[in-house]
Amino acid sequence: MTISGLSWETTQLDMYQARTRVFGTPMFAAGAWDVLLSIAEQRFAGGAAHEQIMARINTSPEALERWLRVLENAALVHSRRTDREDERFYLTVRAQDALANLAALNQLRSLPDCDKIQLLVTSEMAN
Repeated sequence: MTISGLSWETTQLDMYQARTRVFGTPMFAAGAWDVLLSIAEQRFAGGAAHEQIMARINTSPEALERWLRVLENAALVHSRRTDREDERFYLTVRAQDALANLAALNQLRSLPDCDKIQLLVTSEMAN
């Protein structure tokens, strides 16, 4: 079956399953995924500050702290203090690579014979 024969729901479920294999099941509470993507948006801007993340995903300081700890424990983000003593959050190499793989998988979906390519990419991501 080519990508044009897949339904939107199937495509979304496939992506969900790929994300779950890459990051693990606990990641997919909505908050953790949103925090991870918010930090990824700021990766070229010197990291993400608490205030930036909270504003972007509309969450409380308490919820943000909880999700940041989940992401740190999963080795997906790390923090550093700046010269001004602000704490900034960054993606780990593991998270950068995993997000790049997911982005590539998403782009491959538009190609003919995507189902064969997807199988190879998904198998590699699971390892």
